[in-house]
Amino acid sequence: MAYVGTATLDRLRDDVDAREEVLRQVVLDRLVEDPPLGLPDHVIAAYNFAFRTTTVEEISDHAIGGVEHPPKGSLLGSCSARRAGVDLFDASGRIGLPHVAFPLNHERS
Repeated sequence: MAYVGTATLDRLRDDVDAREEVLRQVVLDRLVEDPPLGLPDHVIAAYNFAFRTTTVEEISDHAIGGVEHPPKGSLLGSCSARRAGVDLFDASGRIGLPHVAFPLNHERS
């Protein structure tokens, strides 16, 4: 997917009044163009992040519970979120949408 244009990124970073309106449109356009993975029995959440130093991919690893491979059959495993994709807005990797899949069923599998 192509990166978001420079003018739009500047508005997202610097124009407080227009930020929410622009952000909603950018997120809607991006989700329509490239929706996150569909996972059965999960709710998919997309978050907007803009960081100075950390990357969106680094933070998405923390958003899933901090455990990359929880033990199979454990309650932790059945309750842990999963990464459902990352949509980077620019080449720096510091602004974009991590998609996180939260399980609806918390039974041990």
